[in-house]
Amino acid sequence: MTLYSQKEKSDNNTQQVLLYAQRAKRYFDEQTGVTYLELLQGRRYEFQPNQMAYNLIDFQRYKMRINTQIEEKEIKRARSFSTYDIYDKKSKGDNLAWGEWLWRCSLPLLVPTGFILALALARVNPRQGRYFKLLPAILLYVSLVVMIGAVRNKIEKGSMGQLAVWGVHSAYFGLSIILLAWEDITLHYRAWRNTQQGTSNA
Repeated sequence: MTLYSQKEKSDNNTQQVLLYAQRAKRYFDEQTGVTYLELLQGRRYEFQPNQMAYNLIDFQRYKMRINTQIEEKEIKRARSFSTYDIYDKKSKGDNLAWGEWLWRCSLPLLVPTGFILALALARVNPRQGRYFKLLPAILLYVSLVVMIGAVRNKIEKGSMGQLAVWGVHSAYFGLSIILLAWEDITLHYRAWRNTQQGTSNA
């Protein structure tokens, strides 16, 4: 792994730093609330523009602080909490906890909707081929997951209400039911239209 950075020195010169490490790992310190990047078995080069001299430091372990936004840290922390803690926090009106709680509740609900979509789109005309509806089925399911994730982010930021998640689930569940019963709906419609035409001709 290679990292490059620049630092302004007191004499208005720019110090350039190049870090090279064989391995790196990122972790969050719960006590200090700071995210660190730990580099292992590497070298640190310090040099200035237009100068041949440079400083070289070998290290076995090098820890550096990563400046991340507070909101990003809090979201990561919320996702690491237990379900009991999330439930307790959401009851106090915590938007991050509400978003995480609704996401965890949404995961089991994806199964019946995905199952019905699979049944509905598994019916194909023999002349169309076995995989004719495979791509639409995948796109529908992926769009459902993406929509839930997008609504979750809105809820975590406080720009959307919690009921929006259930609206997405209801819409896709209703669509899956319609697709499952589409052939029956078409047959009933054709029978009704033939009946209407027969009545008008009479």
